[in-house]
Formats: sequence, structure tokens, C-alpha cells
Amino acid sequence: MAKRIIPLVPKQIDNANPKDKPYTLFDGSGLYLEIAPTGSKLWKIKTGLNGKAVRLSFGKYPDISLAKTIRP
Repeated sequence: MAKRIIPLVPKQIDNANPKDKPYTLFDGSGLYLEIAPTGSKLWKIKTGLNGKAVRLSFGKYPDISLAKTIRP
């Protein structure tokens, strides 16, 4: 059974501090926010295309807010 992912809320994103290595906060349906060691936050989505896994990035937070992301 797949792990249930609780959608992100803005407070979680604002409180996400940089670590030594990049890490992710998942929002569900392949959408996630990658937090870099520099503190930058980049929206990405993992999906499939022609049977291959594809990762697309489409903007940084807060330029692309949580409300503007593609949400299921």
C-alpha cells in the first residue's frame, strides 16, 4: 500500500531550513519542493513520459506560491 502524503501548508515551507544536503518536502501526486543547502526552494514534479521517469522544475518559492502550484 502506498504511503499517504499530507499536502503541504505555507507554514511548513516557510519553516523549512537548509541542511548540509538537499532535501525534499512532498505535496503529493509527484509534486515536491526541493530545499538546497543555500536555502533556495525549487518546485519540481516527478512524472512519467514514454515509460521513463521525468523530473521537471517550474519555479522557485516564493515566486511560485503554494496556491499557484498544480495541486491534485
